[in-house]
Amino acid sequence: YPHHQFLHTVGSLWCCDVGGCWKARSVPLNDGSENDSPDQLCLDLVNGLPRCMDMISVDDVVRSIERYLDGAARRTPKQAAESERTKLASAVAP
Repeated sequence: YPHHQFLHTVGSLWCCDVGGCWKARSVPLNDGSENDSPDQLCLDLVNGLPRCMDMISVDDVVRSIERYLDGAARRTPKQAAESERTKLASAVAP
């Protein structure tokens, strides 16, 4: 996906030492989904959040957004003009 910023903790914990764990939930929702099965639940929780998500701070998110915006400020004039045209077109579109 273009312009994505990925915040992750892959490699920081035993459960994601070589890649994402792909656990579906941290608590069962009792909705009949197979995602409620024990092998789909994260068991390493901090205040109800998976530890890997808890490790990503607000400051990490802010830095990522600022990095993106700083990069956008360094676009070529042509890229900046195209971006402005896109914004204007979406603002005018119904």
